[in-house]
Amino acid sequence: MSAETPPTLDDTLTKVHEEYAEFLAGIEATFAKAEELLGLANGTLADAKNDNGFLAAMKISSTIEPLINDALSVEIRKLRKHKAESESETVLANFVNETNNRGKKVSLAKDLGIVSGNRKKFILGIFQLRDHYAHNIKNLHLDILEVIDKVAKEGNGKIMFHLAGIENTPANAARLKPQSIKTFMYWNFARFLSDALHVLKPPPAPVDGLYGLLSQNPYPTSDHKNGS
Repeated sequence: MSAETPPTLDDTLTKVHEEYAEFLAGIEATFAKAEELLGLANGTLADAKNDNGFLAAMKISSTIEPLINDALSVEIRKLRKHKAESESETVLANFVNETNNRGKKVSLAKDLGIVSGNRKKFILGIFQLRDHYAHNIKNLHLDILEVIDKVAKEGNGKIMFHLAGIENTPANAARLKPQSIKTFMYWNFARFLSDALHVLKPPPAPVDGLYGLLSQNPYPTSDHKNGS
């Protein structure tokens, strides 16, 4: 019996790009369904192929924040339904309605079981990314990896992997592509929406793992600026 011919580099790259295309198509289908449910125009929540880093951060954060507020308000209504209004319930309601501290609200959502620990890390990373883009107009043109690097240097050294849904730093981290990071940010966003809307089915993690796909550019013919 003859030995099986090992795949060539071209074969391997073709397989990776095909798997990435299928993964991205699943993400896009999830957002199309979410936009249909919410009565939004296509591309409002996400345009994974064309959004730059600034748009991605703004779209995701602007959607997540009110959904977190809504979920916390639901928990307050549950307290009111099952027992008489208490001092602690009033404090909670005032906190949700009046505080502008998004981080504390996300922490509360985690404590109440609304979001998981990993989802909390993703959301806080998105807020940090958004703030770095929005608080200085000089940042708007920056490649998403440049902004991630700024956040990392200020203390959140794991932000890239929280955004991408990775717990451990891959050995090929230096090769990660901006468009790939955005694709996985949108994947995590799709999973958050699935939790919030309950009827969405985002694609599972790629069968070959996240690391290999993250180091590939799913749009090899794209201009780098369009993938920033």
